[in-house]
Amino acid sequence: RAVQEKGGYEPRATLLAAFDVLDEWFNLPEYRGCLFDLACAEFPSPQDPVHCAAASHFGLAAEELAKIATAAGVDDPAALAREWIQLMQGATVSRMVGGANDAARGIAEQVLTRRLGAERAT
Repeated sequence: RAVQEKGGYEPRATLLAAFDVLDEWFNLPEYRGCLFDLACAEFPSPQDPVHCAAASHFGLAAEELAKIATAAGVDDPAALAREWIQLMQGATVSRMVGGANDAARGIAEQVLTRRLGAERAT
């Protein structure tokens, strides 16, 4: 909901707003990393029920991101969704491990521009 609101319900802005929301989350005093990433790390076997439950969160998120990417007109919504999840996970772990606070938004902008094609990126 926060991502949609921050993006003004415009698909391209909504995709990028995910990283703005991450930045806000990273600066909360209670930030300790992503529960789903941590659960997958704690239970690394892909067959473990805890791992499966946590990993399913990313699948659901990718489905929602693909819908938004479709509305934004990207060339391969499923691929962009996978890239977005990887960037978000990387940003989350990077913040937790090293204190980086930029949430990879700049990289996301480059990925989105590439997926939209140069003529549609603006």
